[in-house]
Amino acid sequence: MSNQYSVAPYSHAAAQRRQRLTWAVVGLLCACFAAGLVLGRVDGRNGLALGDTQALADRQNGLFAQAWSALDREFYRPTPLDYRAMAYGAICGMLASLGDPHTQFVEPAQHRLEDDRFKGDYGGIGVVVDVSGVQPVLLEVQAGSPAERVGLRPGDVLSSVDGTAVSGLPRDAVELLLRGPVGSRVELQVQREGNDQRLAFALVRERIEMPSVKWKALPNGLGYIQITNFSGRSGEEFSRAMQALREQGVRALVLDLRGNGGGLVQSAAQVLGPFLDSGIAFREVTRNGQEQRYALPLDSQKSTWPLAVLVDGGTASAAEIVAVALQERQRAVLVGTPTFGKGSVQSLFTLSDGSSLHVSVAHWLSPAGRGIDGRGLDPDVTVAGGEGSQGVGSDVVLQRAMDVLQCQLAEALVSPTGEALVSPTGEALVSPTGEALVSPTGEANR
Repeated sequence: MSNQYSVAPYSHAAAQRRQRLTWAVVGLLCACFAAGLVLGRVDGRNGLALGDTQALADRQNGLFAQAWSALDREFYRPTPLDYRAMAYGAICGMLASLGDPHTQFVEPAQHRLEDDRFKGDYGGIGVVVDVSGVQPVLLEVQAGSPAERVGLRPGDVLSSVDGTAVSGLPRDAVELLLRGPVGSRVELQVQREGNDQRLAFALVRERIEMPSVKWKALPNGLGYIQITNFSGRSGEEFSRAMQALREQGVRALVLDLRGNGGGLVQSAAQVLGPFLDSGIAFREVTRNGQEQRYALPLDSQKSTWPLAVLVDGGTASAAEIVAVALQERQRAVLVGTPTFGKGSVQSLFTLSDGSSLHVSVAHWLSPAGRGIDGRGLDPDVTVAGGEGSQGVGSDVVLQRAMDVLQCQLAEALVSPTGEALVSPTGEALVSPTGEALVSPTGEANR
């Protein structure tokens, strides 16, 4: 249902319609407010009996309705009141009073894009758009996509989508214009270097996948997997990546979680399956203090590869669930810089106009019961730098992880003399427990 409002010139009938609309919105917000109060007393924290809570809800509902009615009746401005903006503002104010930065309101357009990210696919034409300039520019055209088949090229300047000019629009607005139901038509006009006139293209949208997992083989029997976020497809993509690397003879793995802000916790748990034999993935503590333990998923393809996990300040939430579980079981070495430290779990509630609420419903703890909210995880091997260079030759964090894994593949042990094993660059390396790695003879291996 659309929640956009327009107000006709004043008449008795129009006033009645506006009043009905006003009180419909007030009723919705008051119902949400009352629901929050009722839920608040379920665990007994507010110390109110059911009757007291209902009375308090009624008083607050009346207070809000009085304020809304006064504004609607008396506020002067040259243009009519924007009821949707007022409703959204009221919701945002209600959430701000909770003091939780992770309980958020998301408007319909952003919710649609967010939903696509969680699903891992969308209806579109297969392009990546750069909006850093005045005019959007096609940065990438996916191989085999509708955009490639009709002849669109990287560098084409996007002028309009279905007749709507896109100059100066934010990225989200441009992406929403390009996306739509699979099988629907979309018309684009672009300006191409060397052509004085705009070029017109008609395309049919198809299902476009949004991969969250990338992989490649590295030198010396090492493999590399990067997970950018945890979508509904991440578990399946990760399994394919692992199988591809097995077929290439990989003997140790770098798992890159840098910049991974999280996503679906179920997908995060799937990534742990190949590396941990038993136990739990994480614990969840609800508002009532009840704890639920989430078992590791069954995975028939267990891996004994030595493992290094790359982390940084952008590693958060579900990505931290993976990192801390592997660290606590001493199954992996964490390499990089401290993680973000987001230990809450949100549920998503879609509202009637396509907007949504992200509501914090629990806190998660590590398998050992450790909380990381506001603190994050400290890596076993601290390496600063590497921003913007993930997976390339100048990536110093990746290089250090590769050094660690190469030492583990050589079955490096701590010698009686405790002399440090160092990398070809002369830097000391450590084991998953933080101990210096040295050669079996106790001599530094350069």
